[in-house]
Amino acid sequence: MVERLRRERRRFIQMLLRATLTLSALLMIAGLSVWIGANQDVARAATPGDLFSGLDKGDRLMLAGIVILAITPALRVLALLLLWVRERAWRFVATSALVLILLGVALVAGGS
Repeated sequence: MVERLRRERRRFIQMLLRATLTLSALLMIAGLSVWIGANQDVARAATPGDLFSGLDKGDRLMLAGIVILAITPALRVLALLLLWVRERAWRFVATSALVLILLGVALVAGGS
């Protein structure tokens, strides 16, 4: 029973990581294709806050791919937290919750 849960957990995490990596790669490839098709010769520097502002479509797609790739580790920690809550592994729940809190603090501190 325990081994089956571990296998399911590993499969779920692998599926999550593959899905986010695939989505990220597709967005970046699509953005690069649009960027090249528009004959843009200069790349613009952008931050995640620029995702919904005046960026061109190609730049926006590439930035979205990079943002998804960057949040993939946090999604993994969140998924593990939820799985450990389901398994009632409270020590691991507390550890992953602490990691998520620290990631949130770093995100807020880095944005200021």
